[in-house]
Amino acid sequence: MAAIAPQKRVLCDRMNALSLFPRRSFVRCPPLPRCAQRIGRGTACALAALLPSVPAGAQAPIPQACFAQDVQPEAVEIVAGEPFGAVLLADGRRLRLAEIRLADEVGMAVEGRALIVVTGAQDRWGQLPAHVLAQGPHGAVWLQADLLERGLAVVDPETGGLSCLQPLLAAEDAARHRDVGLWRVAPVLRADQPDLLLARTGHFAVVEGRIHSLGKTRRYRYLNFGRHWASDFTATVDTRVEADLTARGLALDDLNGARVRIRGVVQAQDGPHIELTHPAQLERLPMEQIAQ
Repeated sequence: MAAIAPQKRVLCDRMNALSLFPRRSFVRCPPLPRCAQRIGRGTACALAALLPSVPAGAQAPIPQACFAQDVQPEAVEIVAGEPFGAVLLADGRRLRLAEIRLADEVGMAVEGRALIVVTGAQDRWGQLPAHVLAQGPHGAVWLQADLLERGLAVVDPETGGLSCLQPLLAAEDAARHRDVGLWRVAPVLRADQPDLLLARTGHFAVVEGRIHSLGKTRRYRYLNFGRHWASDFTATVDTRVEADLTARGLALDDLNGARVRIRGVVQAQDGPHIELTHPAQLERLPMEQIAQ
């Protein structure tokens, strides 16, 4: 049996216990740290030991921040990947890959044993949102990060915290800079082209532009990207999300004139419009960075 580096000890041990690798691939693991011996109690320590956080990338285990403390990873058998990010399990359940949205008509060639963590209740299609750690040709693969890095998906924030979403955003950004996958055929849209945005009504889009002015009502803040609010692109921010943005250092009052990236489903409402329900839907860009 081959030895394994101490920092990979806990993931190795759990994988062995769940038989995620064939018997010929079993490895000899160094002793567990005291913290990791509490696996099964639902503690943050146990989750950190089970799936330690590592730098972003397709081979990265799922960061601890993506898990609730009372949720335990579960060993499953994947039967097949389906269009639009659905994953069929051998026990009949269907998963939806949490925090990402696949490019239209993209299917996934994925099957075999995996480790999953469910992040919420079933949606109206009977799918459970989950993060998936599958076995790839070179080791464990965080399926979400792998798809993003290959340009086959975009980040679609749902319930995950920013510490969970940051490596996913980094994987997406790497694919966008390499101009691969969907970024080759469906690049970032410009906020100053409302007609093109209206053509995406009902579809998810990533939009970049400069905030022209700000507006406010009792419930919403308005980010206007043109002089004519009735026809130009606008993003709305629920006041509850505004507090989260401020905590991130993105106070909306300081964003007037800033260049930003917005993501979400385009709606037709006095021109093209995206509603921000999660703070990660808004990113501030360097002044020189903008979609061309």
